[in-house]
Amino acid sequence: MNNNQIREGNSMAERGAGQRSWPLSPYEVNVSFERTNAAGEAANWFGPLAPITPLAPPEIAGRQWDYPAGYNLSTLSRPFEPITFSTLRALADGYDLSRLVIETRKDQAARQTWSVAARDNGARSATDAERIATLRNFFAKPDGVHGFADWLRILLEEVFVTDAPALYMSRDPGGQLKALMPLDGATIKPVIDPWGRAPQPYLDGDRLVYPAASQQILKGYPAIDYSVRDLTYRPRNLRVNRVYGMSPVEQIVTTVNIALRRQLYLLDYFAEGNIPEGISKNT
Repeated sequence: MNNNQIREGNSMAERGAGQRSWPLSPYEVNVSFERTNAAGEAANWFGPLAPITPLAPPEIAGRQWDYPAGYNLSTLSRPFEPITFSTLRALADGYDLSRLVIETRKDQAARQTWSVAARDNGARSATDAERIATLRNFFAKPDGVHGFADWLRILLEEVFVTDAPALYMSRDPGGQLKALMPLDGATIKPVIDPWGRAPQPYLDGDRLVYPAASQQILKGYPAIDYSVRDLTYRPRNLRVNRVYGMSPVEQIVTTVNIALRRQLYLLDYFAEGNIPEGISKNT
């Protein structure tokens, strides 16, 4: 008897030592392949399993988008965007057809007449009439320099090309609004709160606090902070995963790029012709 047989005999002896045994007929053995788990769990066979427990604190609920960590530390205008403001302006100015379309839309908007009226068409008090007159005088020259039509054209240029219209709200020492001055929206970098949205005013006790909602980048440095009380920054075509708008020029970047290359090709053809400067011949 070899060692394996001895070990097997000892093992069986240990398992059955001192126990009663009954011979089983093959007809008395019933093998079942039915499920033995609880009702409703059969669908979990090779199933999706339970999700991983969330790692973020519950206060993160409602975050608008998955912005890069440290987003507010950037000192660039339009960071993390594939197309820069300077490129958008170069495309709008370099392609004559896009420039004509932009100027036409600006002309059409500037030709519209405007007025200020009370929402209630009923009887108006002397106070309403005074406020209406004040507003009409204000918007006759919103920035104190340009008339309404010229002022509107400045804003529309920003809307169509960069979609970054910005108005600085100049105030008198008493805090009253005295002018809406257009700023170069390409120098404005929006600031976001932990939820990916623009910071809004909040109450600190009895005091209303206006946090920084944007920064103006000058000479490559953050020059000044603006709150929503200081600056109106209103892109027209916002998206949920971006803080910058998508202008009409940005929407046709590929088309403008093709058109510019086509124009350069035609210009070169008419300027240089199709006759080469020289021909080499092998003799």
